[in-house]
Amino acid sequence: MKSHKILCLLLVCALAFSCKKDDIPDSDTPNLGAEADYSLLIKTSSGFDVILMDADVDQLTLSPVASNFPMTSVPDLNFKEGTVFSFLKTNGDCNASFLRFDFKDETAKEIDLFSDLGACSLTAYAIAHHGDTGYVAYGLDTGSGTTGFYVRAFNLNGPSDDFTDVALTKRPVHLSFANSRLFVLTIDEQKNDENYLTAVDASTNSILTELSVGSNAQKLLRNIDDNLIVGHDQFHNLLNSETFSPQYVQYESGLEPLFVSSTVNNFGDGSTMYYERPSGVYSEYPVIPASYNFVSNLTTLYPFEGYLTKNERDFEYKVETTTMVGYDTKNGYMLIGYKKIGEPNKGGILRIRIGDDPAVIDNINVDGIPFNVIAM
Repeated sequence: MKSHKILCLLLVCALAFSCKKDDIPDSDTPNLGAEADYSLLIKTSSGFDVILMDADVDQLTLSPVASNFPMTSVPDLNFKEGTVFSFLKTNGDCNASFLRFDFKDETAKEIDLFSDLGACSLTAYAIAHHGDTGYVAYGLDTGSGTTGFYVRAFNLNGPSDDFTDVALTKRPVHLSFANSRLFVLTIDEQKNDENYLTAVDASTNSILTELSVGSNAQKLLRNIDDNLIVGHDQFHNLLNSETFSPQYVQYESGLEPLFVSSTVNNFGDGSTMYYERPSGVYSEYPVIPASYNFVSNLTTLYPFEGYLTKNERDFEYKVETTTMVGYDTKNGYMLIGYKKIGEPNKGGILRIRIGDDPAVIDNINVDGIPFNVIAM
């Protein structure tokens, strides 16, 4: 316990400008003791499912109410904005279904895509949504070994022919939405794999600008200020979504936060993001929980060895690896989804009190592997 705590503090100090407590903002300030609802998205042997849970500061229990989540198969792509997820499932060439699901009110909207293209060869690269508009970035084989790249914008409440295809000059990699604009991360495979960022006006579906963002860019994130984070392994670029002015944050070698490798990134109320990442030398487990504060530029790791005994890890909870990390803003708990040892379709959720002395609040076992959690 003591050695782990020192290790975490050394890691934090190495990434921060100062290690004084007063210099590190407490960005996630929970209303302790509030009741919360969790929607846990899990992978099962047959596909996706959702488990509803009731939570307060003392206890986490399974809800007697079943979710209305309609998707059973595992989607090819997903996107999260607040309590709303979107999913894309391809069903062969030029046949796909797009589902938007709001976990807050359990409402769904599904639409079929690309039937207008007839027989074709299509690859979907990324999806997004905002309000009633969905987006799919895709490549279309145009024959003779050439591929056309597009973003399809479509009205989820409109007819199937209510869409606009925005032509791109480079292969799309990732999508995000901020400040009434769709941002498209692309890669120029004809020019040393350099990455670019294309901004699209959501009201007109017209391209506003295209910016070079260097190489090895991997994902886009929208922060709480409605600006854009362009994630690289060695640094990130905080881009003003209105002026497109960049601010670069370089990581010290060996102390990179590695949030670009996570499946889904979850922000608390403030500037701290919670995610799963490779453990490196910091744990015997391959993937561990972590958080990154975009104001203080601090990475904090939460290896299981720091708050679980070996007996708890190996026998009581049977932890094999971390599969997702979320945050309950009402109660101030980190939510860790994990897979169990030797049980391919069994997992659990650990609620952890974080801070100077991390501790387990409780655990609940689930039939499935946690993929993400929406805490409301």
